[in-house]
Amino acid sequence: MDKLVEETVADGRWFPLRFKEDHFYFAFIPPERHRETSFLINLHPPPDEMRAIPRTALAAMQSAQADLHFILHLGFGGSTLLGRILAQPGTAITLQEPPVLTDIVKNGDSKSAQLLEETTRLLSRPISPGEANICKMTHVGNALAASMAELQPTSQILCLQTPMEEMLLSLALRGHEGRVSARKIAVSISDSDLGIGKVSDRDLAERTDLQLAALAWLSMQKMMVDAALRLGQQRAGSITTGQLMKDIREAVAAVARHFRLDLDVDARLSDGLMDRHAKTGEPFNPERRAERIAEGLRAHSAEIEPVVDWARDIAQRAGIALDLPYPLIS
Repeated sequence: MDKLVEETVADGRWFPLRFKEDHFYFAFIPPERHRETSFLINLHPPPDEMRAIPRTALAAMQSAQADLHFILHLGFGGSTLLGRILAQPGTAITLQEPPVLTDIVKNGDSKSAQLLEETTRLLSRPISPGEANICKMTHVGNALAASMAELQPTSQILCLQTPMEEMLLSLALRGHEGRVSARKIAVSISDSDLGIGKVSDRDLAERTDLQLAALAWLSMQKMMVDAALRLGQQRAGSITTGQLMKDIREAVAAVARHFRLDLDVDARLSDGLMDRHAKTGEPFNPERRAERIAEGLRAHSAEIEPVVDWARDIAQRAGIALDLPYPLIS
């Protein structure tokens, strides 16, 4: 067992995919698999490519460490695309929403300093030599970023904000599936005691799907604001989805500088990454995206605008800032 543990820890391709019952479950994920994966939770490795190792066996293990940076986000705002662009071979690799983070929060272990240290150390192992690891957080995983970054003096965090109305529109346009997702996100955050308020059975019965999504947006916004203020301007920065889509070259260059990455921005943007949707692979065009959003907001204004006004009132009463601190772009 000791030799197996030693081999697993020494090889960053054995990735800590899940956490359950005081065991980390490692999956063999080579760098090229990371680069083609939009969400790590969608990977279902066969048993012979998984290793379950108890925390106690990992406690004394030492390993090489790469720079580990964090992207906090609200969803539906280009974080997957940004992660793919930053993942230039030889420079960085992006860990697309590791489900191990959600496992830790949902198991009620997010306040365990030792477990966070162990998880941070495991996520910091180099997957490819000389590359930084960029961890795109999960919805509830956003709440862990500041504590994890404080454990690594070289870690930086980026907060990517999607306008509330755009998040609500994205969910509405997905029909029944999107509205179910809205409820799942809100309940997941609430059940993890990370929300701005507990979502009660009465809320589930009386609140609309988009109202619940707006509460989730406010909760994640607060997570990002709190994380940024906790780390300060030298280590935290923010951009908006609008900035990313309007001038992606400027936005990516600003993020790369913030993460101290020697990224060839022009090479990445000429590599066809902007021509395909990062999640679906369908043809993608930022200008057409902006047009569709404007059209959608007009078509759904009667439903979305009252929800946004309602949520803004909640934010004002709860003292939740609607703008992120430390913008990277003026």
